[in-house]
Amino acid sequence: MTRFRIAEVAHQTGVPTTTLRYYEDIGLLAKAERASNGYRFYTERDVERVRFITRAKQLHISLDELRELVTAWDGDDCQTVQFRMAGVVDDRLRETQLRIAELLELADQLELAAERLSQTPTEGGCSEGCACSTASQCAPTLISTPLTQRKS
Repeated sequence: MTRFRIAEVAHQTGVPTTTLRYYEDIGLLAKAERASNGYRFYTERDVERVRFITRAKQLHISLDELRELVTAWDGDDCQTVQFRMAGVVDDRLRETQLRIAELLELADQLELAAERLSQTPTEGGCSEGCACSTASQCAPTLISTPLTQRKS
């Protein structure tokens, strides 16, 4: 069986050694076998696991979701992993689409505010009717409501 030191795993996967140690600490990666000199040794299966984690992280899958997926991945049943991962990806896609819609709405509101702020300023200090005070009226209350509290 081939064994790899942590630096070799980092090189093969593009994951820094500090991240590999972190993954071990939080249980995403099994505790590495240790040599008498204290060096960590990983198996080819560990390298594949890190690659799986890396690909999942590229989809912005959370660490908690990754724990569940890695547990399924350890079961060596691709169908189970694919089913669970599809659910996570569907959730992430819906959240992303909602965020995109919110950002597009915000861009529209910022354009209105910028237009209002490009007008000739009023004389004297800011008041109720000046562009500085009314620019924020372009933004409805949706912007100040946290995403987690909104209904989809």
